[in-house]
Amino acid sequence: MQAVMQEIGQRLGQELELYRQLLEVVSEERDILLDGGHQRLMGTAERKLAVCKELAQVQEGRRELMMSLSPDSERSLKLSDLAGFLPSGQQGPFRTMISNLSRMAKRLADLNQMNKGFIEEALDTVEGLLHTLTGRGRGAAYGSKGVQQSGPSLPRLLAREV
Repeated sequence: MQAVMQEIGQRLGQELELYRQLLEVVSEERDILLDGGHQRLMGTAERKLAVCKELAQVQEGRRELMMSLSPDSERSLKLSDLAGFLPSGQQGPFRTMISNLSRMAKRLADLNQMNKGFIEEALDTVEGLLHTLTGRGRGAAYGSKGVQQSGPSLPRLLAREV
């Protein structure tokens, strides 16, 4: 059992490192979105996918190891349950590692949500501009044949700095 717990600890360390790599990629993605160098987004998306695949493999291996320790073959143990299998001197560092994983996962989710917001705002801006130029939105500046509409065009275009 001690060897299995040691292997689980190693897997958790790998997960922690992969989460760090993922945080770096997502942070770079945010910088690209803010800088406007969108041609570089494809490279970050490919790197993010590669790290996610590796993370999924490591997590699956860890889950299999956890199932081998579970007294109920139908139900896996939780990470918080595993500390009880360790000697008392190792329980604190193990719980700290689990806490770090949880914090990193939350930070990653927050960064992803922020990036999603940036992308949605950019798409809304592009769609608004297209509707304004093509005459398909309310308050369009140009008619269907490119003729400028009379009167003010609403909504007016605004610049937004982040």
